[in-house]
Amino acid sequence: MGAHLQMYARTYRRWLGLGLLTLATAWFMAAWWRAPRVPDINAPARTLAHWKDASHDWLLLANPASDELVVYDATDGRPLRRLGAADGLTGIDSIVQEGQWVLVVDQRHRTARALKLPQLQWVSLASL
Repeated sequence: MGAHLQMYARTYRRWLGLGLLTLATAWFMAAWWRAPRVPDINAPARTLAHWKDASHDWLLLANPASDELVVYDATDGRPLRRLGAADGLTGIDSIVQEGQWVLVVDQRHRTARALKLPQLQWVSLASL
């Protein structure tokens, strides 16, 4: 009977070890999955966006040095419109285009504004 107990004890230790290993792996994976991703501070800011619909084909270029957003015709490269301080645009670092919206980001002042395409009108972020 002692041999049977030893065999059961070895089996129990193996299953216990396997269970603990599985639990530790699951905990590690859950912690890694939920860990906040740190943005790459060396990643370049996005300063170019391409927007196209049935009657427009535009390239939008943000110029952080002059705080301007320039809209170009993507087919021939001619500038169509410049948005700057006179249009309420100050402090532009990058742009993000999603559908009919362009989000203009000012990281220095930690602000963002939305521009509706193709009207090129500023809208409140709260209304989106």
